[in-house]
Amino acid sequence: FVDEKDAAAPSGIFKADRTTLKVKSGKPEPVIISFTPADIIVYKYYLKIKSNALTASKRELKIPITGEGMLPKLSTDTTELDFGNVWIGYTQTRDFIISNWSGTGAGPLSIYDFKFSNDLDTFSITQPDIRNLPVVVKAGESLTITVSFKPNQIRDYAAILSLSTDDPENRTLKINLKGKGIELPKNEPPIAKIYARVKGDWVECSETQPVDLAVPGELELSGNFSTDPNDDPIIGFQWNIAKDENNKEIMPEGSDYCFDCAMGRNTHFKDSRKDITKFFGDIVGDYKVKLIVKDATTLESNPAFCAIKGYAAQALHIELRWNTPLTDLDLHLINQSAISYNPPTSDGTFTCPCDCYTGNRNPDWGTPIPYKNICGSSDAVSIEDVDEISTQDAEGDENCCHNPLGNTCDPECIPNYGVDAVCIAYNDAGESYMTTDPSCYKGGNKCVLTCEADTSDPNYKAAIEDNPTLDIDDVEGFGPENINIINPASGNYKITVYYFSDAGIGSSDAWVKLYINGINKPEWTFGPFTLNKSKQAWDVATIQWPKKGSSDPVVVQALQPWTLKTISRCIGCTCQLR
Repeated sequence: FVDEKDAAAPSGIFKADRTTLKVKSGKPEPVIISFTPADIIVYKYYLKIKSNALTASKRELKIPITGEGMLPKLSTDTTELDFGNVWIGYTQTRDFIISNWSGTGAGPLSIYDFKFSNDLDTFSITQPDIRNLPVVVKAGESLTITVSFKPNQIRDYAAILSLSTDDPENRTLKINLKGKGIELPKNEPPIAKIYARVKGDWVECSETQPVDLAVPGELELSGNFSTDPNDDPIIGFQWNIAKDENNKEIMPEGSDYCFDCAMGRNTHFKDSRKDITKFFGDIVGDYKVKLIVKDATTLESNPAFCAIKGYAAQALHIELRWNTPLTDLDLHLINQSAISYNPPTSDGTFTCPCDCYTGNRNPDWGTPIPYKNICGSSDAVSIEDVDEISTQDAEGDENCCHNPLGNTCDPECIPNYGVDAVCIAYNDAGESYMTTDPSCYKGGNKCVLTCEADTSDPNYKAAIEDNPTLDIDDVEGFGPENINIINPASGNYKITVYYFSDAGIGSSDAWVKLYINGINKPEWTFGPFTLNKSKQAWDVATIQWPKKGSSDPVVVQALQPWTLKTISRCIGCTCQLR
């Protein structure tokens, strides 16, 4: 090997695998040349070949040979891996990173071997795949090496991982390894916890931390706050009503509670397997819900309990229950302007419009509290085009404005409210404005077509709250049934129980509980009262509800059952005997 001036090249940089050879005619011979740079530079030399060629000019040849000296340079982010405490038979992994430099002359880094000094059955390489060596790290790149530790004894472990490389300055990279094998902890069962959603927030519920529930109503309960000492996932939830030492469900007598059921529907799921469930309480009293959770190892928790206190949120709350299956008893609340009976008709039905029951679950009993209606629409008609212009009230079934040319307004739009309807009218210039004229127009020649309640009127809410609701209707036996009024208007209210169907069973005993402003006095619990057959009624009691600011309501108990021997007629909202 020589340079341009035919001077000998430095020894050992380029080297041929032979110095002499014979080449037969037509049979080429290979020559292998190795390149071992001594520095990070570019080498340019010639391979000088002398032969006995016949042609004198070809007896000496110079073949140019070049090569660039490159050098790998290894670095690592750590020289020690601590695996900490690891359960016997379990595997823990740790990573470290080796990098190859990216400067001028940087070459690939080759790792030829991975060796552990001891504990070969405990430490191992998870990645990269070391079955095919060498592992090459290109210039400017990095390699993540994952080491696993799987102890098989309770003791301290230590080892050295050695990496053999072609970095001339770091032929062997050593990584110190340590860890400790510890006893596998006992698999502990999960710990069930119940949280209830109260005013939008999750709060813990227990036997000593009860939560309130306005009945009838739903309470959202969550088991997702349960924990596991071994951090195993919680995979199962079992909700039930709790039982006492006599195996009796802890709930108010007569309750037909359920989980994940719609209020008032005859679908009664007595348990739930959801992580979040909705518990439905139907009557006033104390409930206790139980939760058992199961973790991924199938271990079950001890039960957690949630005490729920059902209360009557309405000013008037009435409950009915009875003691026979399959039978159907109906609870009635009758609004009367005078204390008078309202027995069923001969076909076994109650027809009074002021009777709240299964066939009339949310009647509008009117209100002495005035509130305004607002009439307004982008649509309008000219008075000259029609003989009569009318709009509808909030319920869409009454005329609001009648015959504006005659300057009259249908009083049904504002029955007993003591105020005028509020409508939009148009003047001759086409400008619209509000008017309270009873005729629903003023001066202009148009009247708009829609009319609805003015919900901004403070009296609107009060007017709605004096209507009753039958919140639960039971047709499968036992009850309960509920009727509620948020804020009753002053007047007389009769409570009646009607035996709609005895299902061929015969007599049934019934109980009624009355709550006024959330309180049930002993004298407001009625029954048991025996109803012998279908189409028999029990006149339970009459409530004389006073005006605001006066004395408490008066409850008068009726002792005689109603029969079909009395005929009645109902006129408007006054039901009287005839």
